[in-house]
Amino acid sequence: MWFKIEKSLILGVILLTSCSQTDIGQFAPSPTEAEELHGELFLADDTSLNVYYDLAVLDSFAIFADFYSDSLLQIRPLSHPERCAKVFYKGNGPDEFVQPLFDRAVAPENRQQLGFIDPNSAQLARIVCSDSFAVESHRLPEGFPFCTNLNQGEAYTYGFDLDAHDHLFFVWNNANNTVEKEVSFFPEVEGNYSDLALPLLYRNTLCANPAAERVAVGMQLMNLLLFYDAKGEWIGGCRVGDKLDYPKSAGEFLNFPEAARHFTHLSGTANRLYALYNGTPDRTASRTLFVLDWKGNCLARYQLSTTLMRIAASPSDRFLLGIHENEEGGSEVWRFELP
Repeated sequence: MWFKIEKSLILGVILLTSCSQTDIGQFAPSPTEAEELHGELFLADDTSLNVYYDLAVLDSFAIFADFYSDSLLQIRPLSHPERCAKVFYKGNGPDEFVQPLFDRAVAPENRQQLGFIDPNSAQLARIVCSDSFAVESHRLPEGFPFCTNLNQGEAYTYGFDLDAHDHLFFVWNNANNTVEKEVSFFPEVEGNYSDLALPLLYRNTLCANPAAERVAVGMQLMNLLLFYDAKGEWIGGCRVGDKLDYPKSAGEFLNFPEAARHFTHLSGTANRLYALYNGTPDRTASRTLFVLDWKGNCLARYQLSTTLMRIAASPSDRFLLGIHENEEGGSEVWRFELP
């Protein structure tokens, strides 16, 4: 089945039923044709005094995860981001969280809570934002992968297994508490790679929309955005540019330091998928934003006024927050109003 391309874009996103690499459709227009999207400073470095590595947007609050200070999680009102409504601090107990990673899946409407995983302490948890702020947690099920890029749905949970050496992501059956599918590396490429380099070559960022039965996979070292169904079956994909770009050899270093970085981060809502894109070897240079629907149609492409590392769209699609790393290594948070 073909999905129509957007007429406003000379070339759009094409989703195909074939799994051939040559059938992957093409993104356009070029970055020079992208519309400028100007942001405003939402949280200054001298206000937060933190180094954020993750963020999420709920209906009334923004939640940040912090690297270095005593605060582990910060909940800030969207109307007054300079204030902290609640701070959870780092502890020393055996069940304390070490490095929470937020759930990336599209949540239901009236979003008042946020799930996260802490792989190091083997816990799944959620933050509930109501009259009082609380964290509820439980141990990971036996056999659950050592996971980042957590995306939880009612029937399935998706993630990237850090111990995996042969697949893009896993599909966990929540009812059976088992891995139902390990989605194979895609596409197949030619090159000189060791077994240790392959997982880094296929490193990706995930965003699932359980209600739409879609999983989007942004490849970090390939100019590809792939789409799968709820059970991990390939639906189609799209490419930025006229040919596939990927590092042809691992060289001396396993992490491909000189290769171009492509899809940096994904964020989704019920109706939209937001894809942060780089296209250069500079890991801090991501400033292109693709906006798509969950059928894979490219609706817009923006050139952001500042570079970002991670993004989180508001559930209403009204605005987007992003973390910018400044020259001193600190974190600034920027807000972009979405047309």
